[in-house]
Amino acid sequence: MNRTLTHRLRWIMLMVVMAPIVLAAVRTNDPGALIQITMHSQVGVLLDEIPASMRDRAAQMIMGKLGAFWQARARMQIEYTQYRLLSRHYFYGGQHKFQLPLPPPERWTITLLMDRPLRVLVDGHDLVVVDYLFSSTLLSDLESPVLAEPALAPVGGTWDEPFILPVDPDLLFERTGYACVDESNYPPNSADEENARFLYNHECAVETPDKLSCHLTEPLPIESCVDALKKHVGYVETLLHFKRLAWDSALADRARWGQGRRADSADLSVVGEKLGNNRVVYRYIPADSCAVEEHCVSGSGWRRLLEFDASVQNVGRADLKIGYVQALAMNSIFEYSACHQHYHFRHYGAFLLDAEDGQTTHKQAFCLQSTSREFNDEHTSLVSAYEGCQYQGITAGWGDTYIAGLECQWIDVTTLKASRPTLTFSVNPDKFLCEGQPVMNSEGRQTFEDTSFHLEDGHAERRPVCEFGSNWEVNNRASISVALPAEGSFVTQPCSRGQIGLLRDCGFQKQQDEMRCQPGRTVHLSCTAPGENAQVVRVCERSAALGTGIACTYRQALGNVIVSADQPSRISFTCPVARDAAEPGGGYALYTAPVLEQDTAERVSCVVR
Repeated sequence: MNRTLTHRLRWIMLMVVMAPIVLAAVRTNDPGALIQITMHSQVGVLLDEIPASMRDRAAQMIMGKLGAFWQARARMQIEYTQYRLLSRHYFYGGQHKFQLPLPPPERWTITLLMDRPLRVLVDGHDLVVVDYLFSSTLLSDLESPVLAEPALAPVGGTWDEPFILPVDPDLLFERTGYACVDESNYPPNSADEENARFLYNHECAVETPDKLSCHLTEPLPIESCVDALKKHVGYVETLLHFKRLAWDSALADRARWGQGRRADSADLSVVGEKLGNNRVVYRYIPADSCAVEEHCVSGSGWRRLLEFDASVQNVGRADLKIGYVQALAMNSIFEYSACHQHYHFRHYGAFLLDAEDGQTTHKQAFCLQSTSREFNDEHTSLVSAYEGCQYQGITAGWGDTYIAGLECQWIDVTTLKASRPTLTFSVNPDKFLCEGQPVMNSEGRQTFEDTSFHLEDGHAERRPVCEFGSNWEVNNRASISVALPAEGSFVTQPCSRGQIGLLRDCGFQKQQDEMRCQPGRTVHLSCTAPGENAQVVRVCERSAALGTGIACTYRQALGNVIVSADQPSRISFTCPVARDAAEPGGGYALYTAPVLEQDTAERVSCVVR
């Protein structure tokens, strides 16, 4: 992947090279372009982590799942393609290829191709699988298909985009860690168990600190993505087939998606329903972390955080253009984060968590870019110039989503006790983004004005002068009621995707909370489950400062083991050492869950040996 030239420079070069082809395309009388998309694939549920004595029963349970379960699993696998499709110019450096986004999920069709699931071996892995066909139709303006992919210039033109995908798309981060995660466009520690599929890149290789392409978080993976898939999951090689179709008004009507355009200028709209993708997590925040430096948390140490998607759409007819950040930084619009090593837009949005026992407000700085094509219509381009942090903006009909799990994309709820607080997201609260017509000077350059906001040196911050459109602010705010359990994390919430086995990060219950040990010493536990249903035992660190066990994920855990009534299971781990003055170590907690979702939770007995 060639990342030496800036995205904007490549964009300008593409416009020059492709101009004759684009002009030829627009000479037709068609109001837009139609592109058919299909993909044949296989998706499944991995059984390897289920004890051999239970595996046949687990397979029968999974084979009895209804079609909706398999369609949801196929949808998750398809989501693994989106990072590459939106970053194609990095993969095809110098070949004049740009974004080739899928239509919005509301226009996806998933057809199961088997009467019932099959139990098969894939790369030596025991799986229950189904084959399926994914199909959809891109509807776009007439000009952009050739810019996205030159092979799609003529009607009948085709393009195949290759992919290597995990057969089981769930629990991939738990199984393979960062091996398949491309962190190159994100701050370190942004990937987690729930969002890793949106950062998936099957071309990630084993890297060294002096030659990084995909990875930032240490320790660096010791397996390439493909090797990790083959060893831990099993993979399927497939491709997305794109075909340019002749214009068909009826097909365009079926493919069209997106709310009506509200203004001729740029117009931001908060996508309130995406706030519903939220979860509570525990993170240990060191005192010298970026999160502390950028005031993303109320303090260091173990913090309980509410993570959520923050998403906006540009529902206007014009791009929301910010431009080159280096130039705008001179007017204090952007600040350079030495910790994250890129520029942040100071006044992007504000988040408020309103509860009976208080309010928590967090104003967030963002890198504003086009991360998803939200509209599927004749007025929305397939490509966007605003793909990175150097040249920022949101193309008309596109959106910018900061997925839950990204660094600082959260509210610190460590001390909050409310069970149903209200989460509110407001975009552009300080009018630094021009949702209207920018005011230019006599030389055609953007003008700026002083504001009531001040820098640390006392100087006033400056913002672009803008003639805002009528009612520009009516869609800039959305609220949602959030379920905030009194303790625990998403790990102690019910499973929603049929997760099973040792690695799942849901459905656990805290069983013992005040277990003590000698910091740094090895602890040996012998555990038994007296009932007939096997249980997972997870050992998590205990926070002295919070006075509770940390409801940890599989990758955070001190140890994990499956326990049954047949014989005791042993688990060994190192007793937690001191993290800081408030966390002296020496404490752990036990969490348990049934191995299979259909089984009941039963109490497990663990004794030190």
